[in-house]
Amino acid sequence: MPISETAMKIHFIYCDVDSGFYPGAHHGLASLFAAVRAAGHDYALTHLTKDVPCDEFANSLPAADVYAFSAMTNQFKFVRRLAPVVGAATGKPVVVGGVHAMLEGPAAAQVEGVTCAFTCEADVALPAWLSAYRAGEWRGVGGIAYIQDGQTRCNPGSPILDLDSLPEPTYDGFDMRRILRDLGGRLSVTVSRGCPYSCAFCCNEALRRNFGAPGYARRRSPSSAVAMVKNLAERYKPDSIRFEDDLLLVSRRWREEFLSLFREQIGLPMECNCRADLVDAGLADLLKKSGCVSLDIGVESGDESLRNKVLNKGVSDEQLIRAFDLLNSRGLSTYAYNIVGLPGETAQMAEKTYRLNRRLRPSAGAVFYFYPYPHTALAEYARREGLLRDDYEQANSYTNRPSVLPTHMSYRQMRSVYRRLRMHLLLRRFVSFFALPRGLKKIMAAGAWGIFLACPPLIEILLTDSALKRWLRRQAFRVRGK
Repeated sequence: MPISETAMKIHFIYCDVDSGFYPGAHHGLASLFAAVRAAGHDYALTHLTKDVPCDEFANSLPAADVYAFSAMTNQFKFVRRLAPVVGAATGKPVVVGGVHAMLEGPAAAQVEGVTCAFTCEADVALPAWLSAYRAGEWRGVGGIAYIQDGQTRCNPGSPILDLDSLPEPTYDGFDMRRILRDLGGRLSVTVSRGCPYSCAFCCNEALRRNFGAPGYARRRSPSSAVAMVKNLAERYKPDSIRFEDDLLLVSRRWREEFLSLFREQIGLPMECNCRADLVDAGLADLLKKSGCVSLDIGVESGDESLRNKVLNKGVSDEQLIRAFDLLNSRGLSTYAYNIVGLPGETAQMAEKTYRLNRRLRPSAGAVFYFYPYPHTALAEYARREGLLRDDYEQANSYTNRPSVLPTHMSYRQMRSVYRRLRMHLLLRRFVSFFALPRGLKKIMAAGAWGIFLACPPLIEILLTDSALKRWLRRQAFRVRGK
């Protein structure tokens, strides 16, 4: 839709400061770009990846009618710091959205300098708010929280049930040339929202409670999803597709139709997330046939009791082992996600996570420190039991440092397991570069492991050097696409 004469110009500010995940695009913002443009408004983006002085940042912003911050919980401190300065320097309204605002609602609206916070998915609410603001009265728009006469007011929003009704996202606000290059030619997309499971560490359960309607876990229809991805692939010319949906393959009927259409109409290598208890021989064969080259699976913890009784994952060791063995036997790459520094985790439990990863033999993987996202079951438990550090909010990402107090194991033990597991997964990634028999790969990995153990400073360089981490990440994505 062309920009109208009464168009509003909204300038998005995406806080992504030293998060460890740049380069990357934000799928929620890509959807909002499309929604704003479809409503006849215009947009621009500042992707904030480095901390800068507040005044310098505010003075560098181009003119706009509205400034809109988006930030995860780890990054929300930058909103608190910058919003008052941006509002004062520009004299324009400052709004905030994203998952943190959706979880915190009124608290996000109470941040100094913030005009209102969007407390629901803003694909409909934001264009409506822009038009209402232009008309002079925006306080009646649904899905926002704001301060009026010293009181915090919250307007209920309407949940978006039909994703096919939304315009296709556009990533043009991001530096897609660099992002594609640094991700090894991989285009990341999402075609669904939400997850039907209730893992205690994940924000999805809290978001589902706030959703206000059944059907929180939604996806585009197979034909709509494939058409969307096809259009994006034609625009950005990727070498492969990564689906970053929380859980793409939960519906058997949907995945069979979707994967068939994807293979016929797009035909690029693809990868996605999955739960171990959903993987069986039929799914593994279907994925292989459909061009899937890698499946990412949450291991979380190697201690089965912690994984299921505390994290509420609902996946056994046996299911994890079977899933990885099935995928490995069919030549599919596997990627394991892990968490250390969990509330109640002992050194022995953390050691089990390391040992289980050695048994699973993933092609690569990642390890994160637990981070207490607002209103999640595990965060509430940790807060109630007094297990959280006072300064946990100062971490920019869940890769920086532990968030829990050293109640059940020391910080030294947490970091030791974290570093050993990261190094093990880096070595798995390294040996995946080479098309060698499994026995030779094991010998290569053992030799490299011995070198690293003999030279601890080398481990520190590998785990802390920013340029090297970017290079390793780029190579990892290339490996996962083989």
